[in-house]
Formats: sequence, structure tokens, C-alpha cells
Amino acid sequence: MGSFYRGQRLPVELECLVFEEAAKRYPLMYTPLRLVARRVNKWIIPIQFEEVYFSDFGGASRVEFFLTWGNGYLTHVRRVFCCSEDEDESETVPLQVLSVLREMHNLRHLAFWYEFDEGHAIAHTILELSLTRLSTSVDDAFIHLTSHIRRSPTRKYPLTTTLTHLELSMGAFPPAEELRLFPVLTHIAISWVQSDEVTDQDDEAEREAICDSAVPVLPITELQVLAICHASPIRAEKLVPTLNARGINDPRVVSVYVENDHADWYSFCVDGNDLWHRADAAVTENRARLAKGKEQSM
Repeated sequence: MGSFYRGQRLPVELECLVFEEAAKRYPLMYTPLRLVARRVNKWIIPIQFEEVYFSDFGGASRVEFFLTWGNGYLTHVRRVFCCSEDEDESETVPLQVLSVLREMHNLRHLAFWYEFDEGHAIAHTILELSLTRLSTSVDDAFIHLTSHIRRSPTRKYPLTTTLTHLELSMGAFPPAEELRLFPVLTHIAISWVQSDEVTDQDDEAEREAICDSAVPVLPITELQVLAICHASPIRAEKLVPTLNARGINDPRVVSVYVENDHADWYSFCVDGNDLWHRADAAVTENRARLAKGKEQSM
């Protein structure tokens, strides 16, 4: 028999590693694992609550949980995805969600698919968060955020000093003057969503509109990635010739194919193959191609 005998425990560091790995591989085992021992419960809670989803399917009960028991869990939340497809809930649930979001002081990634209210409560709450990544599928979400900033020009909102990655569901890049309200912004993506029935003429017109909106943004040197996302690989490929024809050879402008109409699903991948990793890889490839072309021309 080996030297390990019944009753002997693994070193604490190794035991913690074993339970953390089990929790990450088998999320359905969160609750059983937490019941093993108090020390194990402390290890599993940060993993279980690192990412939180608020939706029509159980979202209300999850919000109620945080409102009641949140003090011991909210500090562990780093990523939140919330949406509502139920029109009956769209006016009431967000107010509860906002109450929870305000207490998530370590929140860094937020995907927000609720319609923005006219009273600016949503815009104000998001601007008060120290997010590094923000995704929204609402067409006028960015307009709500920037107009709220301009309403209080002397106020310093945390989001304006922390946001580096921004995903918007719109068919054009925002105006450069609006993007400059977020001085540390380095990555921006627009989800170019189209119907399958779109005509070639409309398709070409929309590509031209994207190009028109990209040109004024290019002088913002802080931007490292300008990504145009589309669920159709064919349409994503068509953007490249259009960009080249317009003389837009900036390596930062990339067309990225996503397998879903909403690119923000892919900001939450933990395997390193999310939208931004692919966009960064495309920019690196563009830079290498341009450098090789310069060498060959010399």
C-alpha cells in the first residue's frame, strides 16, 4: 500500500484546485460541491457567481435572490448577461435588475439587451459601472449613453475611464466625436444584422454606409480594432473588397463572421475564442500581410 491512508487530507492548495476544477467542468455540481464542507463552499461560490444571466427564463427569481441574499455573492460577479423578450416584463424587470447591477462593484463585462428607458435610469446606472466590456443589441443604446454624458459635462462617470471594448447592434460606426467621450476605448464592433431576403442592391448600399461611417473614426489612434460582425460568412467576405475599393486599407478594420445575429454572445466565451480574440487575430494577420507587401515592393 502507498503512504496515503484513510483520513489523510490533501494539501489545502491541491484540494482547492481539485474542487475548483470540478466546479468549472461540471456547473450542475455547484450545489452538491458546496455542501461538502464550509471550506469547499468558500472555494465554489466565486466560481458559481462569476457569471450571471438575467432573462425571462428564471431571471426574475434570480434577481429576487440577489436582492435578498446578495451581500455575500454580488462581490464575486464579473460578467452579466441580461435580456427580456417578454413585453409584459420589459418595463418592470429592468428596474429590479438595475438595483442589483448597482451593487455589483466588481462587474467588468455586461451584455444588456433591454430597451433603454426615456428617463435615463438605465443609461445612468451603466455609466456608473466600471466596465471594461459592454455589449448591447439596442439600436439607440449608445445614443442614450452619450446624450446622458453631455447632459452633465462636468461629471466624471466611471464607465468613460474604464471601457475598452464596445459592441453595438447597429449598421454603422458611431460618430467620432461620440466615441471620443470614452478615451480609453480600444475595440469597437458593430453587429451588421441583415435579413436573408435582402437584395444585392440594398446589401451594397449598406456596405457603402459602413465604409462611410468608418472613415471619420480611423483618425482615433487609440482604437486598435474596428470590427464589423455578421452572421453570414458570405456577406462578411464581401465587405473586404468594398473596403479596399474605397481605399480603406487600415489593418484595424476587420470583417468578422459570427455564428449568431448577436456578436455579444461571443464576448462571454471563456475558452479564448471569443469575438475579440478573433478580431485581434484578424488585425494581426492584416498587419503581417501589409508588412509583407511592403517588403516585396522594396
